[in-house]
Amino acid sequence: MKIGAVVAEYNPFHNGHAYQLQEFRKACDLDFCIVVMSGSFVQRGEPAICDKYTRTLWALSGGADMVIELPVYYSLGNASVFARGAVGTVMSVADVLGFGSEICDTELLTRASCIDTAAISDTVSGKNFPRVVGEVLKEEYGDDVSEVYSNPNATLAVEYIRAKNELCPQMGIHITERKGVSHDSNQTDGEFSSASHLRSMIARGESIERFVPDFVRLEKHLTLDDLDKLILYNLRNISHADLENIADVSEGLHNLIKKAALTCTCYNDLLHTVKSKRYTMARLKRICLCALLGITHDMHKSPAQYIHVLGIRENSRNALLSEMQKRSRLPIFTKGKDFKKYTEVDVSLSRVDVLATDTYALFYNEFPNSDYSNKLLIF
Repeated sequence: MKIGAVVAEYNPFHNGHAYQLQEFRKACDLDFCIVVMSGSFVQRGEPAICDKYTRTLWALSGGADMVIELPVYYSLGNASVFARGAVGTVMSVADVLGFGSEICDTELLTRASCIDTAAISDTVSGKNFPRVVGEVLKEEYGDDVSEVYSNPNATLAVEYIRAKNELCPQMGIHITERKGVSHDSNQTDGEFSSASHLRSMIARGESIERFVPDFVRLEKHLTLDDLDKLILYNLRNISHADLENIADVSEGLHNLIKKAALTCTCYNDLLHTVKSKRYTMARLKRICLCALLGITHDMHKSPAQYIHVLGIRENSRNALLSEMQKRSRLPIFTKGKDFKKYTEVDVSLSRVDVLATDTYALFYNEFPNSDYSNKLLIF
């Protein structure tokens, strides 16, 4: 039995995602395809555009056999944390990892994955980190490697390969070339559009029907603005010491955030007050959401602890779950009482996922209230 895993956010699910699932399954001759998906909050430091069960249904409708939740302490991490958490979650159950990239040269991406970009950060204090890294890489490794790190989707592909090589070298990889448009492009190509462009269209009240499968419907959606006052309140209330211990905070950044929280009257103003060449907007937004949920440095570094199944196709249910139970070194949660039982034994990480779900539910009335009571979605 051959099982493949795709890491995704489906924020929202679009035609490019449907193409990737179809191409991955066919190219790798998979018996089952699992998706590891961000839950309530996504890697750009924002709430997902709609709840995780709606997005799970999209994935199952679009070709996935199962959807697993990527724990929030990974989904709210940088590319390295995100990739390592995803790979660690499925490394004992999947035979091959699939992902999309504008750059599909496996040898080049593997070569790029061997470069310690973290070491470069020690020499660029106070400067625009992505830009300086690109300059250093171009000078030391050439234009081709520099191009990899200037492309957000290819950079994530590099992190998947790095995590795979470190955690489970035996796992295969399959790269699907992105169709039509690049990761953050605001352009369209036929029936293809990036998720970021679709979110912009949704915010403007424009129809996205042309770029998504028929089963994708958005009756309600969330944005960062919905959490404005809650985030600002938390940043005003949290202590300096606790903020300093929040994931990705360094170099006295907690002092800048705390000062801005006490003077700014809205979250957007705070972000632009703290934003600098050194700190990207995505990093600041992730830090603020990590502070809201209490996600610390240690949580980002923690190895995967469990597999939380959000949904599964009815015709795959028995065979896939049975095979995963045989393979998995982690406990598998398929219902609320599994989550609750585990949390009562080990409160260190699972409660953060529960808190993320409960916090999201405050702003999404149709969403079930808790991981403790939610049922497995069977499609």
